[in-house]
Amino acid sequence: MALAGDNGLLERSSLQQRLISTESRLAYMEEGNREIEAEIRALKMAPQVRRRAAAEALLHAEEGSTIYRFEENEGASRHSLKPR
Repeated sequence: MALAGDNGLLERSSLQQRLISTESRLAYMEEGNREIEAEIRALKMAPQVRRRAAAEALLHAEEGSTIYRFEENEGASRHSLKPR
């Protein structure tokens, strides 16, 4: 087997690294998709979760409700909605 060229060891090593990197990114994206799908299921099944999501996104709530809004600190992560 040749060291250089289209089928050489250097090219195969480069392709192997790209494959590992791509598989890692795919796993990360699949995990994110699972979290989003779980959130969608929660929104479909629980009216209180929908109301909470609307209140959070639109700063709107039912009459008589109180909205507490906290500013995020720099570097703080934002958590997705989870049913209670």
